[in-house]
Amino acid sequence: MFCYMKVLSTLLCLLLLHRNASANCSAGQRLNYNTNKCEKCPANQFSLSPGTANVCQNCNTCRRGSIVFKACTPTSDTQCKCKEGFTPINRFSEEICVCEKGSGIDERGICRKCEPGYFTDKRDSVCKRWRECQSGVKDPGTTTSDASCKNASEEVTEPPKAHTTTTTTTSTTTVSSSINTKEDSIYALWLVMASASIILLAGLLYRKCKVTYCIHNHKKVDFRKESVCRKPVEESGEKCQSLLV
Repeated sequence: MFCYMKVLSTLLCLLLLHRNASANCSAGQRLNYNTNKCEKCPANQFSLSPGTANVCQNCNTCRRGSIVFKACTPTSDTQCKCKEGFTPINRFSEEICVCEKGSGIDERGICRKCEPGYFTDKRDSVCKRWRECQSGVKDPGTTTSDASCKNASEEVTEPPKAHTTTTTTTSTTTVSSSINTKEDSIYALWLVMASASIILLAGLLYRKCKVTYCIHNHKKVDFRKESVCRKPVEESGEKCQSLLV
């Protein structure tokens, strides 16, 4: 019985080895166990070397502070490259890069070392100006730390360097917008007042014309009544005179 089981296991191993050898897939492919045939790796997946694996590896994605240097292919992974001035956090990969302390990210997204008088004490930040001490400087600032004052209660002045130009432009734009808004408001108020004056004048003219029309019609009615009342008297008088004659 033991010999029988040993022979059976040997035959099974030989069968599997034969199957794997006949279905050995090349790089960029995977083995479909249902059909025992090789298939091309799906999109955004790859395989570096030949084998009998039924799955391919997922392509890496370039993340913070890095860009694609070489796109992923069925036989190779994505290769990333740090942006200008950035440093990889892993020496074996540039998938994630940072702008180290002492440097700041400018308006173009480039990491540059802070100029004298500026510093950054955090990664991926903007260079800030050293605080201005009225009581005197206790410890001078560096590219990675702010200056400290003799009087610790003094306020910190840290205007961002990268946004100086942008702030000026924004202020100019805001002032221009305020002036334009004020002019539009004055123009709208003038239009409202002019419209109200025209409506009021039209109402007064209409009322005056209506009163005049009524007075005129009233005079006509009175004149007609007077003429109607006088005519019989005049006629009767004429008849009386004719009889006397």
